[in-house]
Amino acid sequence: MIAGVRRDATALLVRRLGTSKRLWHPMILPAAVALLFTAFYVVLCGLALSGEQTAVRDLGAADAQLSIGVSPGDRAAEPNVEDRLRRDVEGLGASESWVVLRSFDVRPDAIPRPMTTGKSRIVSYVEASDIETLFPSGRKLGKGRWPSAPGEVAITEGLRDRLEAKDALVDQEFTAFSGAATFTVTGTFTDTFAESSYGVIAAPGTWNSMPTDEIAQRFTGTGAQLSLYWKGPASADGVAHALARISGGSEKPDEIITGLVDRATWESVDDLSLADTAGFVFTLPFLTLSVAAVAMAGRSVLGWARGVVEAMVRVGLRRRRLVILVTGMTAGLAALAFGAGVLAGLLVGEGLRAVVLPSIVDQPVGPVRDLRPLALVAVLVPALIVPVIFSPLLAHASGPSRLRLVARSVPWSLLRWLAVAVLLIRSLASAGTRDSDSDSAGILIAQLVAATILLVPDIMRLLVATLSTSKARTLIAKRLMQADRARFAIIGTLVAVSIAAPVSASTFVATSTRTEAAANLSAVPDGQLWVDRSEGRPAARASHMVADDVGAQPIELGATMAFSEGNTESVGAIQAGIRTVRSMDDLGDLLGTRIASEYESLLTSGGVLLISGVSEGRTVLIQPGKADPQALPGEFAVVRGVAPELQQAAAGFMLTSTAQDLGLRVTPSLDVFNDLSDQQIRSATAAVERAGRDTHPLQYHVVPEPTSPTRDWYTALVGLLSVTTLILGALVIAQANYLRGYGARLVALGLRHRWTLAVGFNQLGLTLLGAGLAATGASVSAIAILAGATRQRLILDIPWDFIAVVVVSTLGVCAAVFVVVLWPARRHQRPRSSTA
Repeated sequence: MIAGVRRDATALLVRRLGTSKRLWHPMILPAAVALLFTAFYVVLCGLALSGEQTAVRDLGAADAQLSIGVSPGDRAAEPNVEDRLRRDVEGLGASESWVVLRSFDVRPDAIPRPMTTGKSRIVSYVEASDIETLFPSGRKLGKGRWPSAPGEVAITEGLRDRLEAKDALVDQEFTAFSGAATFTVTGTFTDTFAESSYGVIAAPGTWNSMPTDEIAQRFTGTGAQLSLYWKGPASADGVAHALARISGGSEKPDEIITGLVDRATWESVDDLSLADTAGFVFTLPFLTLSVAAVAMAGRSVLGWARGVVEAMVRVGLRRRRLVILVTGMTAGLAALAFGAGVLAGLLVGEGLRAVVLPSIVDQPVGPVRDLRPLALVAVLVPALIVPVIFSPLLAHASGPSRLRLVARSVPWSLLRWLAVAVLLIRSLASAGTRDSDSDSAGILIAQLVAATILLVPDIMRLLVATLSTSKARTLIAKRLMQADRARFAIIGTLVAVSIAAPVSASTFVATSTRTEAAANLSAVPDGQLWVDRSEGRPAARASHMVADDVGAQPIELGATMAFSEGNTESVGAIQAGIRTVRSMDDLGDLLGTRIASEYESLLTSGGVLLISGVSEGRTVLIQPGKADPQALPGEFAVVRGVAPELQQAAAGFMLTSTAQDLGLRVTPSLDVFNDLSDQQIRSATAAVERAGRDTHPLQYHVVPEPTSPTRDWYTALVGLLSVTTLILGALVIAQANYLRGYGARLVALGLRHRWTLAVGFNQLGLTLLGAGLAATGASVSAIAILAGATRQRLILDIPWDFIAVVVVSTLGVCAAVFVVVLWPARRHQRPRSSTA
């Protein structure tokens, strides 16, 4: 009979637990965390292409592709070659084949070549007979028609807008190669994988219709790739041999096969999203907030669960069985809430992908990646955290249980401090050996921020200790926080992660952007025109034309086989060779300053003048084709204040006579025309172009395009801030509901409702202060340490405006939600008694 009563009581308990709002309501927080981060993850996945999409972009309908290089006038680019190649590859078993000629050297005359060290626009020239069949989902015809005759082209909308802005599209025609080639525009198209790109699709035979001999002589370095795409089981080795025959033996089959692009390889590798590469954007906040949310829910249920367990123990049920039952149901409900949040987040994320992402990215939206890690977190976190939270329920009336005794004996604070020390040591030790790419930077930042967040409980304890006890409100708030330190430590951790994630991400983006902008220099100082003499005879002729047009002779710089051993310290600079100058006057004009007497005597005595950025004490080496380089016999000195553009072109200077005395081979490197106005530079460039000569060797000052974060980062920052703000709102709702019960008891004792608000705001303000300071300090200091410790120096930039948005949104949401939730409690306030 007793057993039957116990079974009935257990069944009643299960029904009560399953329907109790006290158990369900706290699970809203973990469900909200799962929903928001799942939606955020789905959106981040949409910013990266899958392997299948990459294969469609690069291969279209083909299964594989091989290429050879061709130059203007090569037999490999003749029209009959396409038919030969198709017959050869179809004889090897291919069901379909396509021949495509691609070049990045066919630039419209209105679009100058890149003259900055940063990113620049390129023009992609593609020639194929059936491009729409090869790339059915890649290129979409807009206005007009596809080109059909040699000389006809279709261009992207972006390129058309640029040509029209430059008044370079006359009667639907534009020129390239200094007017040597003219193209007729028949229509516009869109590249679905690069909607903002500059692209040209030409009709077959256009490449050979250009004056190839003239281009080959006057425009050195012009070339293209002849690519053979095929579908079917054709052997790649056989295709490589067919291409080698077409190349006339200039390329070997074993060399061609190394460039194989096949669908199986492409589809096996997905592009990495920011959720994969930047741990401080998704992984760290997701894991930390998931653990803290489940812990918060468990703490909210613990008091009520203790009362249920004690009541059932008094009617004869076993404590251990009850605790296991309550713990299991709570963990199961938490897992169920987390899983429901993941499913709801998937639906919300899909909606955002369909509505928002197409207007942000200029490529197809990537598919949702594997959600199993999120599902694994949904199961493991409740299964691990809830039993720890509920362990005090095993305490027996006569004394604590063994489990609790063991738990009390574990030095949890010491373990936390050890974890902080390990994270800091690992981060600082690896910072000096890592490059500043997003992968390694994300790991370092995540480690440093995690180390600080682990100290939030200690920070909260110190802040609570500083609370004044002179006022009753602060005294009550202090005693409440001291009595439930674990709860407020969890809240502080949640707040810290919610603030640290957007602050660290925005600081990293701002720092990376500023570093990239500092390295994005014009290749030439303002007021100078350089002619790259390494281009050969066409460059020499162009230099003579410039001299005639501007009425001045250039400063001639020669190239040697002498190099500086030291790496340069300036941002964006590269190690370059020692250049020669004919005289001290030429060097002074080049540097824009009078050469000091000590430097002049050093150079005339056979020394070398290194420019700023080269570490002092380094040896200048010579490489005359020998296995071991030899040190130059002369002395050297370092001159400071050299223009950053010159640091890109030279490591130092010596007199031409010194190089000749040392037996160094000197070849023409640069002709520098100094002190020119913009009008003179434009006139000289136009004179070279009018003569039908290659303007490629001409370099002049160009203001770099402004550097800004990518659309991926913008989307990630806005999404992360939205997610963390909403999670803070859910957190404050949970905390406010917790205080409503305590506030009702205060009102029942005769205190006014505003006491409840005052106590709550004291706790909220202290939590936000401690966690916010810790999070902001951790994020900024992590970026600062990374900026100073990595080999590739970063320039620290703190986005105070975005951080202000984070702080204002955090404080505003928390305060507003707190008041909205607690204000209705005023109805519990007892009416004030009236006196006669």
